[in-house]
Amino acid sequence: MAALLRRLNMGRLVNTTEKITDFGKYLQNMMAQLKGKPYVKTGFPPNKFNTPHKQKKGSHVPISVGEVAVAMNFGTSTIPARPFLTGTAEATKTQMRAFMKREIQKIAKGESAPAESLSRIGAYQVGLIQKTISSNMPPPNSPATIARKGSSTTLIDSGQMRQTVTYEVTLPVK
Repeated sequence: MAALLRRLNMGRLVNTTEKITDFGKYLQNMMAQLKGKPYVKTGFPPNKFNTPHKQKKGSHVPISVGEVAVAMNFGTSTIPARPFLTGTAEATKTQMRAFMKREIQKIAKGESAPAESLSRIGAYQVGLIQKTISSNMPPPNSPATIARKGSSTTLIDSGQMRQTVTYEVTLPVK
């Protein structure tokens, strides 16, 4: 992740250090437990992470949408953190647990296949993340950013990052 963040900020390299939060450690542990089991990943899976970011005229550093998302979520030395991924996961965990419990009950009753329920969970999570991105998350943009973008809305320039958020269902191979 540190290498990704070094490429950001309008062509200038920025220095960052990789930091795994307690929530990140929790997610790593959860992913290890899911090995061989069906699960859904939401955010910027590998097939979307490397989507080229549409840049404004005058920017010459090639960057992917996923790299922009990492910088926006965790911040850089010049961009404040606006944790739209980790913040959404934390803020909606009770809501998500209730939604997942309903989907598990549907599977247990034979009303839904695991892949269908995982797809609904992924789509629901995508909607929550996109809502957070659209919420004008603090802190406010700097005057220079507002002048460059022509808008004071945080996390949204072209809307590409919000549109690229997706999910990926993984089912075990039998």
